[in-house]
Amino acid sequence: MSSTARGDAMNIELEERVRHLAYAIWELEGRPDGRAHAHWERALKELDGVVSALAPVKATDANKKAASRSTSKTQAAPPKRKSARAPQVTFN
Repeated sequence: MSSTARGDAMNIELEERVRHLAYAIWELEGRPDGRAHAHWERALKELDGVVSALAPVKATDANKKAASRSTSKTQAAPPKRKSARAPQVTFN
């Protein structure tokens, strides 16, 4: 698959996810008229937050140096990041 085709498939998948989430938001708000754009923007924002939470954290030079040093037994390990999960929405 070419990179263009892969990018198109990802865009289609993203649009489909946004569409489903916007629809769920619309239903949760009582199906108001004239708010489609607001629901779409909110869905984009929420999905962007999920993607950001799942993206790996880039290490800075200082973090790389600190990680390269051996940790002593008295130092506590940094807490593990919890992964964010997208809301489960079902459609009939």
